[in-house]
Amino acid sequence: MRQHELEHRVAERTAALTEAQHELMKQERFSAIGQLAASVAHELRNPLGAAKNTVHTIQQIAVTQQIDVVRPISRLERSLSRCERIIANLLDYVYVGEPKRRTVNFELWLGECLDGQALPAGVALARDFAAPDAVVAIDAGRLPLAIANVVDNAMQAIMDFPDGQPSGTITVATAIADGRLTLAIRDTGLGITAANLPRVFDSLFSTRSFGMGLGLPTARKIVEQHDGTIAVTSELGEGTCVTIALPLAPGQNEGGKNE
Repeated sequence: MRQHELEHRVAERTAALTEAQHELMKQERFSAIGQLAASVAHELRNPLGAAKNTVHTIQQIAVTQQIDVVRPISRLERSLSRCERIIANLLDYVYVGEPKRRTVNFELWLGECLDGQALPAGVALARDFAAPDAVVAIDAGRLPLAIANVVDNAMQAIMDFPDGQPSGTITVATAIADGRLTLAIRDTGLGITAANLPRVFDSLFSTRSFGMGLGLPTARKIVEQHDGTIAVTSELGEGTCVTIALPLAPGQNEGGKNE
């Protein structure tokens, strides 16, 4: 009996050590990827800046010489802007600084974030706020990126409908549950297949022909840096819901009011 217990304990310790080793290797790989991404981004920004300046010079020359280069220049500008977004996405993903938190009335702050959200034609944004007194400690420079990434994914899911004019609604809902502030972002888009759903937080995973698949992984990283959680549920053809839960600021009860 003792030998069996000893073997069981050895197996548990071995499994724990193996898991710790894998986590350490994962952190080391992430650190290396982060250093590489930051270095590549820095090196690319200079030639991209030079290319944008050159485009501006070409436009001026074309106007002087009365040469029509509007379409090719527009394509070039879009490509350069896309490269800049890729660099920004990489830097957002590998950012490792601690959140610089300040306490805010979450719904007032969230409303301001959503006010600045650009929406394509056919996509509506609805608010279903139910936690008016909730105060949360957040990094107001980082958390908006997580929310914007989720909302952008929701917009794209609606725009991805293959037939007809894209139309749908993104609903942003807040509530207090289990002593935490919950933020649910639901869309009426295409939804995610059962096979792809477990992979939505995997780095570089994307079902689209563009983008790097860093939106949701970056959102999860930011939320976890705020001691929060993020989860995705979806049904193909019915839409997707991303739920973020954040701790209330100290001194608040489950109703979001100060104790």
